[in-house]
Amino acid sequence: MLNGGNNGRIQTESIKFNAQLFGTYEEQIKSHGGSGNIKPDLIHASHSGNPRTAEPLQIIDHKNKDGKIDKRAFYDAAGLIYLEIHTTNHGNAKWHSGAHAHNIKLVEGKLKQGEQRPLTEDEKKDNGDIL
Repeated sequence: MLNGGNNGRIQTESIKFNAQLFGTYEEQIKSHGGSGNIKPDLIHASHSGNPRTAEPLQIIDHKNKDGKIDKRAFYDAAGLIYLEIHTTNHGNAKWHSGAHAHNIKLVEGKLKQGEQRPLTEDEKKDNGDIL
């Protein structure tokens, strides 16, 4: 269904967020072990971070060079990343306030990471196992 190409654009027959297929963030948390006890589908370490596409509804953790989880990615029903939780300020307090989140959206065929935002209270609680 997903194909790379066209200068990094993602092509699909139709990528539309389908709430009926996806459910809610809360349901995704429950299906992966529950709040504060998330069991990711995959834990990986790479220089490039989490992949932009994965299996639908996966949660993937990324380990840094010290073996600690520094990012957690959430994927929608189409297998596109839609949320990434970062556990640190990446050593740059000027630009990041500590643990934070990025919403990721499909814009003109490309996945775009939004500005950092503070974690919600639910996100703090849900991802407490890595924060």
